[in-house]
Amino acid sequence: MQTMADELATEGYEINVIVVNKVGAESTAASLASKCEFPVFQDVSDVNAWALHEGGKDDFFIYDANGELSGFLPYGGDVNISLGSQAGFDNVKNAIIDAF
Repeated sequence: MQTMADELATEGYEINVIVVNKVGAESTAASLASKCEFPVFQDVSDVNAWALHEGGKDDFFIYDANGELSGFLPYGGDVNISLGSQAGFDNVKNAIIDAF
């Protein structure tokens, strides 16, 4: 099964993907990492990356090549970002392409 990152690479878009696991969910980090082909970082209360980004579970933050925020797709927002649906997959993919 081809991932979105693979599909984008085939189209000429090289991307980096990471996950930031929330504070308090340390027990799920290993299970999450075993299902991913990309790095999983564990947030800690001293950093509190989720709060710094004002993000939540399943939100997407898309950064451009300069490291600047290009798009924010919140879970449950106006845009479908469910990767299990074609529409959600396409919305996330197009937001990544827009960052280029």
